[in-house]
Amino acid sequence: MLILGIDLSSVRLGWALSSGDEWGSCALHGDIAVRCLAARDCVAMLLDRYRPALVAIEAPVARFARSIIPQSRVAGAILATLAERQALWVEIEPRRAKLALTGDGGASKAQVVAAAAVRLGLDGDVMRCGGRWGLWTSGACVLDEDAADAYAIVHAARAVRVRRMAS
Repeated sequence: MLILGIDLSSVRLGWALSSGDEWGSCALHGDIAVRCLAARDCVAMLLDRYRPALVAIEAPVARFARSIIPQSRVAGAILATLAERQALWVEIEPRRAKLALTGDGGASKAQVVAAAAVRLGLDGDVMRCGGRWGLWTSGACVLDEDAADAYAIVHAARAVRVRRMAS
């Protein structure tokens, strides 16, 4: 069963497939309405391209009070897209995703990138560039923190019983 994992924030979506052969991210720019449209378009493109059997999305978290409202709006745009497409979906809490991938629900971004790289069979150095964590090989970031988080979400979704289906 192909699972699409989505790590969401109000400025970027990370995504990964359970097959482990593709991952990436979509930047969200502009005011919140434009970012919601961009998130919708990104998810629609991924659904059309890969036709996953299940979509696992990160549950919004209130770690930073200023970001929870925009993050929830982006999540709403994604859920509306999933409902439009009648896609099967589950929500995964960030701690559960980190625990599934690293064995530590409080793992750092660097630890998540390193664990995802090992599971994906990637070699390189985990380091920061432009304020973000990533796996670097031959001068290029081959796995950014958002895609690594999405892979952790996929990994956790494999063990979750599906509870929700858009109707």
